[in-house]
Amino acid sequence: MTKITRILLLIFAASCSTSDKSTADNFLHYALGAEPSSFDPLKSGNLVNAVMQRQIIECLFEYDYATDAPQVKPLLANDYQISDDGLQYDIYLRQDVQFFDPFTPPLFVSQHRGLTAHDVLYCWLRQADARNNSDGWWAFDNTFVGIQEFHQATAHHDDALAQQAFEKGVAGLTVVDDYHLRIRLQQKDPWFLNRLAMSYFSVYPHEAVENTERDMRDQPVGSAVFYLEEIVPGQKFVIAKTPNWRLQTTGTAAGADFQVVRDAQTPIEMFKRGVSDRLTLSATSAAHFLNQDGKLKAEFIENGVTISDYPRSDISMLCFNMEDSEIGSIANDDVGNEQRRQLRHALALAFPREQWQDLLYQRLPFISATSFIPPNVGDEHQIFPWHDNLDRARKILEDAGYYSEHPLPKLEFVLFGTDSMSNALGEIYAVALKEIGIECELIAVPYAQQMQRAANGEAQMFVRNWTLDWPDSSLIYNTFDGAHVGDNINLSRFSDKNYDALLNDLTQTSDAKLRQKIEARLDEILYYECPAMPIEHRQSWVLGSKRIRNFKMRPFDLMPCKFYILNND
Repeated sequence: MTKITRILLLIFAASCSTSDKSTADNFLHYALGAEPSSFDPLKSGNLVNAVMQRQIIECLFEYDYATDAPQVKPLLANDYQISDDGLQYDIYLRQDVQFFDPFTPPLFVSQHRGLTAHDVLYCWLRQADARNNSDGWWAFDNTFVGIQEFHQATAHHDDALAQQAFEKGVAGLTVVDDYHLRIRLQQKDPWFLNRLAMSYFSVYPHEAVENTERDMRDQPVGSAVFYLEEIVPGQKFVIAKTPNWRLQTTGTAAGADFQVVRDAQTPIEMFKRGVSDRLTLSATSAAHFLNQDGKLKAEFIENGVTISDYPRSDISMLCFNMEDSEIGSIANDDVGNEQRRQLRHALALAFPREQWQDLLYQRLPFISATSFIPPNVGDEHQIFPWHDNLDRARKILEDAGYYSEHPLPKLEFVLFGTDSMSNALGEIYAVALKEIGIECELIAVPYAQQMQRAANGEAQMFVRNWTLDWPDSSLIYNTFDGAHVGDNINLSRFSDKNYDALLNDLTQTSDAKLRQKIEARLDEILYYECPAMPIEHRQSWVLGSKRIRNFKMRPFDLMPCKFYILNND
């Protein structure tokens, strides 16, 4: 039975971080920089949450580990059909899937219950239910016919309509029979099956939520190859192979233990000593493992360590608050808006990207961004001359009358942490701004507070990162969608009717040439209005220990433990 120690303990010291299992066993061993706050798929916005949830709770589709392409294959689904118009999906479920409940007392007789299409309906409507305040409503918005009406009804506490939807579905999401789900989309979505492979669309039994004595936060019930065996809050999380699981997996691990280690040095030493099987390289750890050429040092190659590198489908960007009176766009102030538009361009041109990246990445690889869209997503995009040009920044400010007619405002740059690295990066930008006559105050807050300030419209300038959940460029363009002002997506609070109309056109077409034309026009608007400035696309370099024979990283499935094959120790 699953063991949960419900007391908050001190973080493990390095000397005892793997004392309960040795590397001679057939468990995987990992160090986590943060502990998951919830195993409930409502809270998949946190990356650690999503990664841990995927070990236990399954989706209808998953990424195919056998290929490096972002290709999905059925998981809980057995087969599917797509209508000629691309709007209707009939998905047929496997009939051998069993939920496994490891907790006492169990929810089901013999700890197992079979999956039905009603479970899928329940879990997806729960994500769309406004009363649940899910992290994932954005992934359901504008998908199924009738889903927005359901969301609005629950927002207004129309309990009768909500109950009817949970029993019979909505117009675009219905149960045909126990193993047949019918979906009707509002518009064609070439990436729809990829969408169904993300954690927000995972499936679990309704009993695990509806039982008042249970909580999916730390008592998850799923159908995956692993179940949650043990939790020691603040210290470790252990998953183990589900008894009598339905399939033979390609991996051989009997489970994995995740040690929570919050400092930067301990995971490095754990990996060096062979008591951790995976390490994501950072500026702190790169010098330990990479030579001056950015290659893995010979001593680690000889010891069987492998390295997997992949470009993340993401963008780091400098954001401007478009509702701010000093740098934004204000209604009925055309003259002032033009002046502030020029100011934003100057602020973008003054950004010292080269210094910033040298400090932040050191020996690690990255891709300097010339647009918001990563190079591994879609077609080539417009190259914008946005960086490292103080002379041009001064000229823009001069032409806008800032040095002669208008005083330059004192600005605030909200940092994404309180650590020394965050402060040093902020100082680099503040010094560059001073070169063009702008005083900038640095506001150091923890990352969560930075995001909350930005969502509330209380951050004037800040840096954020946005990572795609599937390889669709419109997900990045969505970060400037006027409909998302005020949530954690459009933190720049940018709103432009022409842009929104073009974005709507983009989401409704799969024609490659037409998408390229629309994206070019979206790029032009973003460059002209400058609600944000792209900085870089990150790359991940992850080390795998000699124990894992087939170690590799995938950008949309970051820790596929069930696929890893362990070498005989």
